[in-house]
Amino acid sequence: PELDSQDVPVLEALPVHDGQTGGVYLLTGPASPRPGSPEPFKTIFKPVDEERFERRGIEPGTGAVREEAAFVIDRMSGGQANVPVTTRASFEEGGAVKRGSVQAFVTATCGA
Repeated sequence: PELDSQDVPVLEALPVHDGQTGGVYLLTGPASPRPGSPEPFKTIFKPVDEERFERRGIEPGTGAVREEAAFVIDRMSGGQANVPVTTRASFEEGGAVKRGSVQAFVTATCGA
């Protein structure tokens, strides 16, 4: 089936904030993946080719794997850190494939 233009998810760059170490995009769509949810679909995408984080022993481009590992470890240990669902993904944008991590968008419920 063909998608209506209103059904196609939109990738939108988010503004860079202090401490942010690379590109961050909000991927939105009109429908939630949870049946009956009034919330629109939202997820965060962080492409590995836009990472600027670098420390001794941690190279740029490894963030997607580290974020997915944090999610898996949190889930295996009972979910006490409440790490949102995270996995690695790729998107095509303008004919180029961008690889990175994709994480469920969670609205903040308290200050950091």
